[in-house]
Amino acid sequence: MLSVYPIIDLAGDRQADAAFADRVLRLLRPEFLQLRMKEGSDAAMTANALLLRDRIRRSGLGTRLVVNDRPAVAARCGAPLVHLGDSDDDPAAVKRRYPDLCVGWSTHTLEDIEKANALDLAYIGFGPVFETATKRTGRPTVLALAAEALRISRHPVVFIGGITPANIAFLPASDRAQAAVIGALDAFMEGTAHE
Repeated sequence: MLSVYPIIDLAGDRQADAAFADRVLRLLRPEFLQLRMKEGSDAAMTANALLLRDRIRRSGLGTRLVVNDRPAVAARCGAPLVHLGDSDDDPAAVKRRYPDLCVGWSTHTLEDIEKANALDLAYIGFGPVFETATKRTGRPTVLALAAEALRISRHPVVFIGGITPANIAFLPASDRAQAAVIGALDAFMEGTAHE
């Protein structure tokens, strides 16, 4: 099974739950932990990023914090990575402005991956692989392209979109791939706790 790339998604300026973050880290032992706050203020996102950074440090796991969409917040908090969507800043421009920040970038087609191959990225996101209620984009699902995406990408691939314990096995398994999980995060932790 693919390793899980957990995304803690907070509405508005809600504060992250430190105990929940500790549980995610302990049970999933992820390489990355992403903070996503689409409508939250920079101040709230900064506070949450600092909280998660502290929980990661206490865990001793070496998990890398990823801040979604906001490179300035990531740099301010000492997060090593920012994840950029296709409507966010250009990854090359972000790297020029924040040279110490690693970048993950969303892709949705094989052509997007070819463009990504020319960029200095930590990984690419590829999706939506399944229908998802978390982020409605109107884009078609890309499950049929998942194996080819993994084959042609020069970067590690984080599959995203509607991934659950029931459908993760449909994704190609590889040490170069992970499965991003938002809505089904509790279900993955539950499954891990019983193993």
